[in-house]
Amino acid sequence: MRRRFLLDTNHLGGAVNPRLGLRDRLRDAHRRGFVLGTCVPVLAELEFGFVQTPHPERNRDALGAIR
Repeated sequence: MRRRFLLDTNHLGGAVNPRLGLRDRLRDAHRRGFVLGTCVPVLAELEFGFVQTPHPERNRDALGAIR
């Protein structure tokens, strides 16, 4: 059975910032077969935070790059 993780706002928000290294760790976990997921409320929280930044599109793109 593959290990599964449900990521919360703190993890995905941190993954948007490449300097923290969390994005690379999540990609590595996915490559090793871990199943990573989240839920709609987390995505809504992230979007709420993104629209309050100077570059919301850049943040959305960074989140999409985690795949």
